Amino acid sequence: MDDNHLIEPDAASDLAPWGQVSSVAAFHNRWLHVTLDTVRLPNGQTYEYTTIRREVEGVGVLGFNAAGQVLLQREYRHPVNQVIWQAPGGLTSPGEDRACAARTA
Repeated sequence: MDDNHLIEPDAASDLAPWGQVSSVAAFHNRWLHVTLDTVRLPNGQTYEYTTIRREVEGVGVLGFNAAGQVLLQREYRHPVNQVIWQAPGGLTSPGEDRACAARTA
């Protein structure tokens, strides 16, 4: 990386916050919330900034067998339209202990 992209720690205080022009809740379901914000940058330009917030937590488990091999599961995943190998896991229920959820993943 060239020095033109480096910011000295003291120079970071010169960075100005973005001003929010508008905010729209674009999508919401039980798993996630999508917000589209129009912001004004310090140079005066406006920019659309998308934020995706998960509404629930999830857990993933990296398991090993007695031989030290990683255990994976095969599962159909719709976003990629194929069966893939992945670590076991899943979403947690509100208030559910993550360690307990991991044991049932």
